[in-house]
Amino acid sequence: MGLSEIIAASRHRLAGRPVLASFLAVLVLCLLLVAFVDRPAALWFEAHRRSAAIAAIKVFTDIGLGVWWYALAILGWLGWRVAAFLAAYGDVRARRLRQARGFGFMLAALVATTVANWLLKAAIGRPRPRHLFRQDAFAPHPFGWDLFSNSFPSGHAQTMATAMTALWILYPRWGWAFAVLGGLVALSRVVVTSHYPADIVAGAWLGVVIALLVRRCAEATGGPVAPRR
Repeated sequence: MGLSEIIAASRHRLAGRPVLASFLAVLVLCLLLVAFVDRPAALWFEAHRRSAAIAAIKVFTDIGLGVWWYALAILGWLGWRVAAFLAAYGDVRARRLRQARGFGFMLAALVATTVANWLLKAAIGRPRPRHLFRQDAFAPHPFGWDLFSNSFPSGHAQTMATAMTALWILYPRWGWAFAVLGGLVALSRVVVTSHYPADIVAGAWLGVVIALLVRRCAEATGGPVAPRR
């Protein structure tokens, strides 16, 4: 078998396995970012941290805190469950229960991606950019459980990717707004030098993929998670 046939066969196999294909693409991208982009990007933003443009985008960074999105998922689930309980008609109750199921899916996705993020942070042990600035520490130290000092993958990017993917599924009309908000929050983590670009890419991939896998599992066991349009 020639090289072209091998490449074609590999493409065919990967086309049938989108998660594996996306993982390999993200892995290659992250390796390139670590090798050529992460260190100079962190040093540049650290040197320009007082500029007006950087200060402007910093306002987005706290939006990525998990507490906001866990609260939204929990309150959405509880609120629609109560609304369904108070519904006077069966069809209204059914619609509200579907809404509650959607927010339940969002909560499950957030929990799953958070656990995966913590495990990867501990296993990889990549120090945050602040350690680069203070001790010139850039290489990972695997299996360190100081999660607040570990950088890869980004928790903010993972949380936003999970929450925005779930909301996009529930409210597809506003998908573009969710994508823009998620991108701005992820970018802000590099700007404030809390993360490297590779951390953001890995966190976003993790959030999207696990959210989609959770949706598949939820729908395989209990029906659609998105309300009918």
